[in-house]
Amino acid sequence: MTLFHFGNCFALAYFPYFITYKCSGLSEYNAFWKCVQAGVTYLFVQLCKMLFLATFFPTWEGGIYDFIGEFMKASVDVADLIGLNLVMSRNAVASPSGLEPEALNLTGNTSR
Repeated sequence: MTLFHFGNCFALAYFPYFITYKCSGLSEYNAFWKCVQAGVTYLFVQLCKMLFLATFFPTWEGGIYDFIGEFMKASVDVADLIGLNLVMSRNAVASPSGLEPEALNLTGNTSR
């Protein structure tokens, strides 16, 4: 029964992504390795964030609320943006799908 439950949960969690990957045309461009690299980079960034938060920021023990400490903890989320930029810039340059680095321009400036 436990194995059946595990299989059911696994299928519900990952099968929709598998179908989306196969039906979207990404599999034609051999993008699987790019997806794995993006996932590994994401896990690495999250691990670094956890280690940084656990090492340098103490937990709030009650009493007066520490706004500066909470602001510093929230500013660590900038690491997500840096990791996302790293993944998109590394994977977009060599992407076989034709996605160019200019496609990542979010400012709306399309002049060349």
